[in-house]
Amino acid sequence: LSSGYDIAFLDKAEVILVTAIPDRSINYQKTVSHFREFQGLVHFLVVAPQKVCPMLRGNIYATCVDEMYFLNKGENRHPSITMMLKAARNFASPNVNWIGVMNGDILLDSYGLFQTIEHIADSNICEDSTAGCVFTGQRYDIDWNTRETKLHSEYGMDYFIFNTAGLDYVLQDEVIPPFTVGLVRWDSWLMGYLSLHEKFHTIDASHSLRVEHWMDMKKLYVSKRNSNLWNIKHADINYRLGRTDNANFRVNAKTIHLLLCHVRILDVFVIYCQGWFQEI
Repeated sequence: LSSGYDIAFLDKAEVILVTAIPDRSINYQKTVSHFREFQGLVHFLVVAPQKVCPMLRGNIYATCVDEMYFLNKGENRHPSITMMLKAARNFASPNVNWIGVMNGDILLDSYGLFQTIEHIADSNICEDSTAGCVFTGQRYDIDWNTRETKLHSEYGMDYFIFNTAGLDYVLQDEVIPPFTVGLVRWDSWLMGYLSLHEKFHTIDASHSLRVEHWMDMKKLYVSKRNSNLWNIKHADINYRLGRTDNANFRVNAKTIHLLLCHVRILDVFVIYCQGWFQEI
């Protein structure tokens, strides 16, 4: 643990988010800077190369761990999402009720995060499920140069935040393929799998939690899609169902929507959802 964190801030945390930061480029620096906005209520567990960890030195809201402890075996020498989530679970104090994983180049709105958690807690959605719950949502892509802002498609989530019971269930079942965070399809696969799981509740927080992804839109997503095919190789049919509008519930400012989903099996799975409002 190389950040020199203050244990008092770690005990204060109610949420732990784990992420991987591969280098010191400006988008990752922006992510690290925004950790302070959560004022210790979220602690960030950062998996990174040794040369990157000094970037977090003095950041009392984050702990940096050498990525060598999280690398997949064989041809893909990148951090494993499952191993990262296991480390976050082991790292969590008794005060932590939510544990999540996120790509290293996104920013979460601190107010929106805690409002979302509050609405979900008030609704008892997680308590009503057998295994637990998870929330995620769409992101906004923002151009570094022009500040042009676009809402990404329903497949672009980049984060998942579980209640502790839900994460324990997922880790115990060992259902997540050996995905690498930051590459394609890990998020759409996870959403597709969990949204159809009879014991799990998935929640779309797109309308209550703003998530930003700063990028050069001229380059689009070429580097991510072509640099590594590992996740594509391990993603089965579930990733086709991995859209935020296939969630079981949706959070708005004052309501929880229950989405009634009907699944038809054709050549591929197709989901049709209709929603109704459930006031909380």
